[in-house]
Amino acid sequence: MLDKNMYAYCMNNPILYTDPDGHLVWIPLVIGVAIGAIVGTVAAMTVKTVHYDVRETQNNITPKPNNPVDASNSGWVGSSDPGGVAANAHQFSSPTKSNVKYVSPDGKQEVIYNGNTEFSIPVLDPRDRGTYNFVPSNYGIPVLRELGHFVADVLPWIMYGNSSATETIWWDRVTMIIGE
Repeated sequence: MLDKNMYAYCMNNPILYTDPDGHLVWIPLVIGVAIGAIVGTVAAMTVKTVHYDVRETQNNITPKPNNPVDASNSGWVGSSDPGGVAANAHQFSSPTKSNVKYVSPDGKQEVIYNGNTEFSIPVLDPRDRGTYNFVPSNYGIPVLRELGHFVADVLPWIMYGNSSATETIWWDRVTMIIGE
């Protein structure tokens, strides 16, 4: 006997709940696990589809400036943290880690420029290219903005990458962000 409570098997109500052979408790547990696995899989597939499809659509709607000068003149804001997390997330294709990130005036679009060339051009490598932000960088209260951006934009990027053509795994993206 593991417990002094003789009616634990029936949630202290032996009249309403009975389990003569002691196996009934496992049936709801197995059903719950199965339902949870199915719902979790469907939710993950939905997030991945939305992450790719909506971003791909939105990325193609807004024209991107051709270079950092055009971006600045159009009101796009360059990354103020060249060696930080925002910059590190877009450095897979840059051996010298010199890619530069610009964000649109509405905070929803990003463009990454290759800083390795004399005339910076937008990076098209699917691992590094700029993406659509579901939570814009100028949205509301800073704490909620950062939390929302992390949940809606950064976590799906860590899990799935920028596109289905991304050839990195989630751990590659995590180590890139932390700068290793």
